[in-house]
Amino acid sequence: MPLRGRQTAWRVGWEMHYTNWPLLLMGVSLMFGAVALIGLVQIGILLHYRIRGQRVIGRVARVNRHEDEESASYTADVEYKVGDRRFVVSTSVGTFPAFYREGELVPVYYVLERPEKGKIVTLREVTVWLIFVLCGLGIITWVSIAAAMV
Repeated sequence: MPLRGRQTAWRVGWEMHYTNWPLLLMGVSLMFGAVALIGLVQIGILLHYRIRGQRVIGRVARVNRHEDEESASYTADVEYKVGDRRFVVSTSVGTFPAFYREGELVPVYYVLERPEKGKIVTLREVTVWLIFVLCGLGIITWVSIAAAMV
């Protein structure tokens, strides 16, 4: 098949094999847009707790290792006390390497009406969710550039 105008062999091959490329690119963009949105929502929740919540100091009671065949990640259980009641909150996402060490003191924020629903609000926690946002937006940008080239 002879090439015409600005066509390249790569472009012709792409068109022959993926006639539904706009749907594929849209699906990838939506999926990673959801990842970015989840990250933004989680950052918003952490900021809400930081601004409106009460602060107590919790202690990392346990660092939990989660393994599968290919990788490992760590979460932390933090114990905190409100009045004479004790509560435990876990980190929201597993990380590698572990962000926290047993015995480490970390700030926990809670809303007065629901002290059992505390959140660990540290720069480390915000960073995890910021990575979700940046990766999601980065992949959307990459897909948009790829779509413009096709």
